[in-house]
Amino acid sequence: VRSRRAGDRFRPRGLKGARKVQDVLTELRIPASARNGYPLFCNEADTILAVPGMRPAALPEGMKTVGIRLQRLEEC
Repeated sequence: VRSRRAGDRFRPRGLKGARKVQDVLTELRIPASARNGYPLFCNEADTILAVPGMRPAALPEGMKTVGIRLQRLEEC
């Protein structure tokens, strides 16, 4: 999990081509002040696999499934 970087692109499953993460976050109506901290789920190669609120990404070649487990961390 990481935040966005300049030039990040995301390939939603079922749609042709890649989309700029900045445009996706704008369409999701994420406030500009929160966009830099919005979580992006990536694999080891830093390919964006999911943007919360958007359909999952088209899987990179050779990948058959993606499992994402979210766990709430307790506050100290």
